[in-house]
Amino acid sequence: MRRSSKFFLRWAIAVCALWAFNPLYSATIDRVIIRQQWPWNDLIRVEYKLSAVESPVDIAVSLSVDGAPITAQPEAFRGALFAIPLSGVFSFTIDLSKSSANRLRRTDNLKVELSPVAASSSSMFPLYKIYDLNTGASEDVTAGEIASGLRGLWFEATSGGPTLKAGEDNVAAITNIVWTGVNSNVAYKTNKLVMRYLPGETAVVNLLNRKDTKGSINYDYYIGVYELTQKQWELIYGSKAECEWVDDLKPVNNVSYDSIRG
Repeated sequence: MRRSSKFFLRWAIAVCALWAFNPLYSATIDRVIIRQQWPWNDLIRVEYKLSAVESPVDIAVSLSVDGAPITAQPEAFRGALFAIPLSGVFSFTIDLSKSSANRLRRTDNLKVELSPVAASSSSMFPLYKIYDLNTGASEDVTAGEIASGLRGLWFEATSGGPTLKAGEDNVAAITNIVWTGVNSNVAYKTNKLVMRYLPGETAVVNLLNRKDTKGSINYDYYIGVYELTQKQWELIYGSKAECEWVDDLKPVNNVSYDSIRG
């Protein structure tokens, strides 16, 4: 049965939201340290100690100067702010050039208040999946983990577009996150397979690579981040593919459509 492209995502968000209202939720911020990167730099580094984490949390941030609230664009914040899974010391940066305090040159009068809130279902949404081709085990990589930098480098597909906010559900913000840290681990091209979530409504495909046969995918799905490599093929199918250029890290070629379908 086909599902609409939004049904799967909304269903997953609703399920994740069930634990967001845990009455035993008791995470606290024990310490906050503010450091200016350089006297002439707009970047502010905030280090905080998070305690009593029982389930993943987002960190809500409020800023003020001399008691007057200031506003900052969502993209002004970079670092550990979403889907924090455990207690510990974390940090993030604030780019004051993207705030109403863009002319502030000293942090003496800057106040940063942090509040842990139950991680939103958007933060906890499995944007990527990692499959171990040796054991069959799988691991979810959430949108919040990536946005917090816990998985390495990332960027926004649309600069200034939808952005995750602490404790708030935002479906559009999820698909605006692109994890580039995946490129730093050769295992993701050999003994593991990384797949990314895509909403079906955005896809138009050529069927069987024929120009006269086009169709749309009307349901959500996950797709491989890389073309299937020769090593991945070997682990999945149990034999080497007969490729033009033999190299574990190169994509498989010279395979038939029927071979792929199995």
